[in-house]
Amino acid sequence: MIHLTKTIWLSTGLIVAFLVVTFLLMTISATAQTQFAPPSPAAEAADRPSSSGFAVVELFTSEGCSSCPPADRVLTEIQAIAERDQLPVYVLGYHVDYWNRLGWDDRFSDPRYSALQRKYGQIFQAESVYTPQMIVNGQAEFNGGHSKKAIEEIQAGLKSTTSGTPTITTNVELLTSTPQVKVTAHSSLADDHIVARVVVVQKTGQSQVSRGENSGRNLTHVRIVRDMAVARIDSQGNFSATLALPAEVAKTDLSLVLIGQNPQTGQIHFAHETPLSN
Repeated sequence: MIHLTKTIWLSTGLIVAFLVVTFLLMTISATAQTQFAPPSPAAEAADRPSSSGFAVVELFTSEGCSSCPPADRVLTEIQAIAERDQLPVYVLGYHVDYWNRLGWDDRFSDPRYSALQRKYGQIFQAESVYTPQMIVNGQAEFNGGHSKKAIEEIQAGLKSTTSGTPTITTNVELLTSTPQVKVTAHSSLADDHIVARVVVVQKTGQSQVSRGENSGRNLTHVRIVRDMAVARIDSQGNFSATLALPAEVAKTDLSLVLIGQNPQTGQIHFAHETPLSN
């Protein structure tokens, strides 16, 4: 009887322990789902900004950087949400060239994008630049893989209020002699401290990497910057730029993004996007 009682007690104890562990696991799982589950449409509508704010999200990345694919995925998620909810979020992926010397030549890289990142480094008084680096509205910088920080900064930009939203009008001319585009634009905001940065953006792209830190990986990118020009805005608010187009990419997969920025402070005052093909 004593032996039987002990056996029953041990069996009961194991069952109780199993139930406790199961309960704890279910509680943790439910908590995680609550924290990371997407909000309901009603909650999204209630949180949707009614101001004239916007967010320019710039990611400095490289196919030669093993830490960059997670940040590229964050950028992809941001773009998907912006498209779904039709938010004024302008996503830009700049591929820097300083990783190329380590074995893989990123075909989307350009030394001008590295120079732009170094300029941001001066603004933020950083000792060095790094990838993946994400910058929102030229004012906040952080590791591009930190999705929570990205969401916080984007929401802050969307909820910000301005004294008046500039009106941007554009005229796009596709040059027939060369794969180029000429854009002439007018901004109702004319300020001596603001310059226009115009970029050609490719919707998506893929690369099969065979060398470097990401060797053997098939990398997918969104909103790839393929060319960039900086233009002076005259006293009337007019500016123009001519940019190269990637000949291998259909015009329907390209667009132009125009940004008005103070190059000394990094602050972005306006952003506008126009397609190359309707």
